[in-house]
Amino acid sequence: MSVQISVKDNLDDVTRHLSLLQKRRIPEVAKGALNQVGFGSRGFMKKVMQQELHKPVRRTLTSTRYRKATERDLTVEVYIDDNPRSGTAPNKYLQAQIDGGRRRSKGTEKALRRVGILDNSQYVIVNPSYQNASGNIKGGLTIKMLSQLGAAEMTAGYTANQSRQSKARSGRGRKQHFPLYRDGRAIGIFVRKNKSTIENVLGFKQGAPSYDQGLDFYGKLERYMLTKFRVEIHRLVRKVLMAQR
Repeated sequence: MSVQISVKDNLDDVTRHLSLLQKRRIPEVAKGALNQVGFGSRGFMKKVMQQELHKPVRRTLTSTRYRKATERDLTVEVYIDDNPRSGTAPNKYLQAQIDGGRRRSKGTEKALRRVGILDNSQYVIVNPSYQNASGNIKGGLTIKMLSQLGAAEMTAGYTANQSRQSKARSGRGRKQHFPLYRDGRAIGIFVRKNKSTIENVLGFKQGAPSYDQGLDFYGKLERYMLTKFRVEIHRLVRKVLMAQR
């Protein structure tokens, strides 16, 4: 998902009255204007996300990237980060918010599926008591839970699953996470608080959650980029004209 603008259709009104010598500097000027557009798009989209998304995390707010224009290729492209790094890439988990439709599977859901706890048709709902400020499961709890369920090494890239010795040291099941089954199918992940009390951490829901379009990425970003480019190209052309007087 990206938005591009090029100078091809945006320079006629700017260069019409320039001399041949001045026109020779247009690629340099246009490159500068386009890259100002790309740089400014990051701050612009951060504000849009804060307005249109529910409690977006820092990674989401800083996920706007841009590919710089050059004098040989006078095009700037603004896009959502597609690098997964330690989890799902922002362009993947924001797709349903931008395009509308069904939410993609999260890392925790993929891990639970790999060990056979979660069906392919099931999705996770986090108990509000275990949510962070953005409505996701708290980070440290995710690794602890997956470790106890034997699913951590599938996502962490190393053997992080809880050993039998470690489980024994923690007490007889105290604060241990486990799946609860009904009619042969898991209905959620629970934690044993003490000998007589268990509490639901994750519920399992049939079918992927669906979203209406919540983030007008394409429309608002394109309007910003075109407006910003006109401002920047006129500013930089005036700068060139002043320098040659």
